[in-house]
Amino acid sequence: MAASRSIEIDDADVAVLESMVADGDLPVDDRTALHFALAETLDGRGTAERAFHHAAAGNQLRRGRLREQGQVFDAAGHDRLVDHLVRVFDADFFAARQDFGDDSELPVFIVGMPRSGTTLVEQIAASHPAVFGAGERDDIGAIAGEQFPDGVTELDATSAGALAQAHLESIRGPAGSALRMTDKTPVNFLYLGLTGMLFPGARVIHCRRAAPDVCLSCYFQNFAAGLPWATDLDDLGRYHRAYRRIMDHWRRVLPLAMLDVDYEDLVAAPDEGSRRIIDFLGLPWDDACLAFHRSRRTVRSAANWQVHRPIYGTSVGRWKAYEPWLGHLLDALDGGEGESPGA
Repeated sequence: MAASRSIEIDDADVAVLESMVADGDLPVDDRTALHFALAETLDGRGTAERAFHHAAAGNQLRRGRLREQGQVFDAAGHDRLVDHLVRVFDADFFAARQDFGDDSELPVFIVGMPRSGTTLVEQIAASHPAVFGAGERDDIGAIAGEQFPDGVTELDATSAGALAQAHLESIRGPAGSALRMTDKTPVNFLYLGLTGMLFPGARVIHCRRAAPDVCLSCYFQNFAAGLPWATDLDDLGRYHRAYRRIMDHWRRVLPLAMLDVDYEDLVAAPDEGSRRIIDFLGLPWDDACLAFHRSRRTVRSAANWQVHRPIYGTSVGRWKAYEPWLGHLLDALDGGEGESPGA
């Protein structure tokens, strides 16, 4: 069971669901799903305190379940990983490997925090007849392997070229005659150093969203893919700070074309934003990109129901209704450095 604002639930239904979720005999996974469903339903009605209560309860249960499965977020360890990425993938790394990889323009990587608009951006792009939207793939993480990032430094031009060509061959089949193929796996932001070496002709679309909004949206989401850092407000803030740090680093050193797409700007001016995306892809404009919600392509992500609706802006500034309960998140986002929580 998953929360969905496309389902109408009246007050009587809410009362029944809250009675069910209080039943200690109900399986943990069912109680978790009910808490998240209630959180989304009550959020849609503007009942912030009750909505947040259910989101917190659902995350507590989900965190426990993930811990049983061995999925625990190590914030300090994740920070060390980002530090290591910054050291390995510096400007000298790319300067020494300018002739590595394959310069095909087929790959397009859409990255960012989960719930930052990656699905929306891909749906707009994939509505173009020259773009194939591949959704979320684990190809790049698989190429990186268990020895990432140190193993990347051991690749020579021949081995890097072979890896790039093998990946391109694997995606040309699904892509067909498309000129661009999008991979919208958000966590690929960690692998952009590898991507920059293997695919120097690739494009990167970086989806950005105000930090408190994107973190709150993650907190309200019952992710099927684990993501234990999303179950705790402190961990959410730490993860976002690490994401922001590595993206700032890529902007300084990454030799790939990158377009920043702000969620708030896209929903405020979808025509202008959509045209920027298609222009960045080096393609002529097609009006189908503004009718992305009519596309019949299957979307398998937490935003699957949203991309079949016209663009709306009701999620912008959503966090402000929950500010009384977000102290830990806002403190973690700030990190004691005086940064704006909306950055």
